[in-house]
Amino acid sequence: MTVALAFLVIGLGSSADSSPTDHLNVLCTQVEEESINGIPLSWLAASLGKKEFRHQRLEAMRTIALWAKSPQPYIPAYVEALQDPDENVRMSAAQNLGHLGQRIPSLTRDFLKELSKALEDSQQRVRAAAAYALSEIGSVARAELPALRTCFEKDQSADVRELALVAIVSVTAGSDDHLPALLMAVQREKSPYYPGWLDTLGRVGNKSPEAMTALHKALQSNDKSLDGGFSGIRQTAAMRLGHMGELARAAVPDLLKIIDEPIAYRDVVVPSSPGDPGPPRVVAQEPTNIRLRLLAAWAISRIEPASVGKAFDLVTTQLADANADMRLSSAIIVSRLAYLPESQRTSVAIKRLQDDPDSGVRTIARLAALRLVDSQFQGRDESYLSSLPLPKDGETTPDSAQMRATLEAKLKKLQSLDDEQDVEALMRAVVLPTIFERAVIQGNWKTQIARKGDRKWASLKKVFAQVQLDKIELTNRLAVVPSAATSRPLRFYWFAGDWYLSE
Repeated sequence: MTVALAFLVIGLGSSADSSPTDHLNVLCTQVEEESINGIPLSWLAASLGKKEFRHQRLEAMRTIALWAKSPQPYIPAYVEALQDPDENVRMSAAQNLGHLGQRIPSLTRDFLKELSKALEDSQQRVRAAAAYALSEIGSVARAELPALRTCFEKDQSADVRELALVAIVSVTAGSDDHLPALLMAVQREKSPYYPGWLDTLGRVGNKSPEAMTALHKALQSNDKSLDGGFSGIRQTAAMRLGHMGELARAAVPDLLKIIDEPIAYRDVVVPSSPGDPGPPRVVAQEPTNIRLRLLAAWAISRIEPASVGKAFDLVTTQLADANADMRLSSAIIVSRLAYLPESQRTSVAIKRLQDDPDSGVRTIARLAALRLVDSQFQGRDESYLSSLPLPKDGETTPDSAQMRATLEAKLKKLQSLDDEQDVEALMRAVVLPTIFERAVIQGNWKTQIARKGDRKWASLKKVFAQVQLDKIELTNRLAVVPSAATSRPLRFYWFAGDWYLSE
């Protein structure tokens, strides 16, 4: 490249009509070739035609499709590859045309028809790749809807038919065909795409009685295995029904039933590791329907406000339940929905829970009690899942000497704890109540503690062991605590008479 540049520079200035700078600009444009991960694009392009080196060819197809800034000149090679005798090459060509079309939709006019014809390929894997590629391209490929429908109705492979349905839903987005496609899709309740389809149906069909019926059916599902996390079937249904408002009144009795359900659990399994080569172990039980119960209560408030009182009557009773997780879940409902006037009927029970034997219940009950009286929180809707700030704790900030003494006492206590302590209780003692609340709602608090808690606590303990108490800086309710074990100081926040790590 340097030699070529030198020979070309010799000719600079030979034209009377242009300056040396003009020549240099043209020269640099020609010489500075595009490269991907250090590999010249021309080398990759040459590999597209090397049929004798299949692996090299497939890798070049993938790399250009994903990263090339101007891949249009190479599209004919992909189209040609759709007819290759090698099934793997045809499949790769279809997949990568999908990547190209998703990344640069304007290029699809150069290959869409040929990609659609691959839905008729003799090999199942190629047809599946073509269907999924069209789903990636989305609404730009809407002209291929008839071919996709034929594939969905007639293909002998169940996997191909399912991917054709995924593509039908995708290419109809934004059109009048989208809602019918979604209604057809959600009939396949066993599909791994079902949760996503259900959520999209709720957003697209939020004024559709047919969509409401499908969501209500999902809410009544007997499969509780998917309640945990963020993509649970009943969670999705409850949330989308809530956004439908009055249209979803028929679902209110089932939403009340969900609030009245006992707490369900799943096993928290710790996998084996080099230091612990034994089989995976069940180390805890994680509640799976805390978020679901919260969503059900919120949905009722949006659908039929007259029934909110019934929901809080159930919650008030559950605040005295023998199961600590039920008390915790019910306190979260009050804490997150404290803007509803009906939540005030739980105030006596919430006050009682501030002396609960379970520290997690005490923490959330304190949050709920403060939000029930926080004027800034009243009228705050859509707070069922959002990241909420700490409420005003209603206490006068003590003088700095008292706050410093409280912080030093807490740090010394943390320093004295040994490795046999309950890590979950320790973490609850140092994280902000709002962080703990959000983790419980997300449904992974115990899982995170089981899998990362020991390492996190071991790390924190080293930092706590070397805190520099004489260098603590206090500013209002914030304390910056240096430690010789880390260059990043600890930050504590004063809330409700105690100090918590603020991050």
